[in-house]
Amino acid sequence: MVISFILLTTALRSVVIATKAAILNLLSIGAAYGVIVAIFQWGRGESLIDASLVRMILVPSIVALLDARARRRNSEPRLMARLPHLGPRKVARVDIIRYRTGDAAATLVGVRDEGQVFGLPGVPSLAALWALPLAEIRQRVRDRQAVPAVPPADITLLPPVDGRTEVWAAGVTYFTSREARVEESERSADVYRQVYEAERPELFFKSAAWRVAGDGQTIAARADSVVDVPEPEVALVINRFGEIAGYTACNDVSSRSIEGENPLYLPQAKVYLGGCALGPAIRPSWEITDPYDLGIELTIRREGAVAWHGQASTASLRRKFDDLVGYLMRADIYPDGVVLATGTCLVPPAPFSLADGDVVTVAVAGVGTLTTVVVRGLDRMLEAFAGAQGP
Repeated sequence: MVISFILLTTALRSVVIATKAAILNLLSIGAAYGVIVAIFQWGRGESLIDASLVRMILVPSIVALLDARARRRNSEPRLMARLPHLGPRKVARVDIIRYRTGDAAATLVGVRDEGQVFGLPGVPSLAALWALPLAEIRQRVRDRQAVPAVPPADITLLPPVDGRTEVWAAGVTYFTSREARVEESERSADVYRQVYEAERPELFFKSAAWRVAGDGQTIAARADSVVDVPEPEVALVINRFGEIAGYTACNDVSSRSIEGENPLYLPQAKVYLGGCALGPAIRPSWEITDPYDLGIELTIRREGAVAWHGQASTASLRRKFDDLVGYLMRADIYPDGVVLATGTCLVPPAPFSLADGDVVTVAVAGVGTLTTVVVRGLDRMLEAFAGAQGP
């Protein structure tokens, strides 16, 4: 029945006619079965007709009908193979990106749809986009095809954050993270156990937009730190109204040795040039079916070989995204939106530490894969940072 409806709609280009045909088909089948039940099961009308004659006529007809239905069912796979455009439709992958074209200095905002890039008219920056209500953001993304596409080869992706948009982070939201903090802390292990169980989450400022690295760019390990690790996280992109507009991958680089010495050193362990990476793009929130079932992978390559690899999922997240957003927005405003990293579930065990030249890959299923290269110390990071600014 479904295949017949699709074929009629495609051939006649009319949903109304196909619907009428389906309804009439159902009515005719229902009427035929109704007569059979009334005669043979309920015994209605046996005095008016010869039951043996009815059996001689109807039984072969029913057998023929069932045989025809079986033949049609067996032919459906061959039919779908001949008409691939009627098969299951591939869902288009849509991302919101910040980019530059060619050697131009201008930074643009657009939508990447199945490899093609479309600009967003009237949206000069991501910060301007996050100043809009979620419904209007969705409308702007839908309207992207009103402008010409940009060849993908002419595009350089930039970190998906700009303007006054800040990056914040949540800590100790996974059991793995709690245990890692307890392990590294010399005198304050109970602090991390308490915050993991507490109603109020740990939230801290991570980075200004201008300091954030993007896909293919550079992150840093502090020169005055002994143990440094990447922390793969799902980051929420939140508009000024506290609505989750999208998701992106985050690398919350941290010094375990500095924070472990004293929890009050957390800003020094977390907030510095090269300590935050986002990207490569933003997956709209309405495109993610279940944000609590996102696979997360961390891979660290050293001299061409895998030095560490781990897998986890947001299914083990102790807190809900909306709760984290609620606490972040409770006593502050973000006119140009805010990015909130939601905590890590993968921590390389001590004494593992990042080394100069390591390649770190953070992959979030359905969201994106973020790859960065490690340098050690501020001088090396300043060189990389200057080169990443472009013309």
